[in-house]
Amino acid sequence: YINRYENIKEPSWFPDFRHDVKEDFYFSYNPTILQGNGHWTVRFVTDKNTAGAYAERYKQDAVYTIPLSWFDRNWYNIPESSEGDHGVITIEYDSEFWQDASPYTMVYVSYSNLNFNHPHTSAVLVDPETGMIELCQTG
Repeated sequence: YINRYENIKEPSWFPDFRHDVKEDFYFSYNPTILQGNGHWTVRFVTDKNTAGAYAERYKQDAVYTIPLSWFDRNWYNIPESSEGDHGVITIEYDSEFWQDASPYTMVYVSYSNLNFNHPHTSAVLVDPETGMIELCQTG
């Protein structure tokens, strides 16, 4: 399936997370079809130290660092933006997985075109208290 629809490649910034997964591993891939944006998502639970290392690593490259609690479903409207659907960060994350996250969960956005209708976003969600991690790229 992935080889047939190679219009969205595995993100080059995804780390080698194989040894970090302790439990609850999940992988999701959707190709870009017509106007629908594809996505890659990998989520898992690790130990607190590894989660802290992920937070340190990805906050260095983050263009935006936003608490997950500020997101409305899968999007966050940047307050200083007034350009219609531009100024919105949209990420594909597993809301059921994150429903028990601590208030310290952060979203580190390394790239976003700020477009609600055709989003292209790279982000890492990290909860340093529970060890929950999600790596996601849309578009």
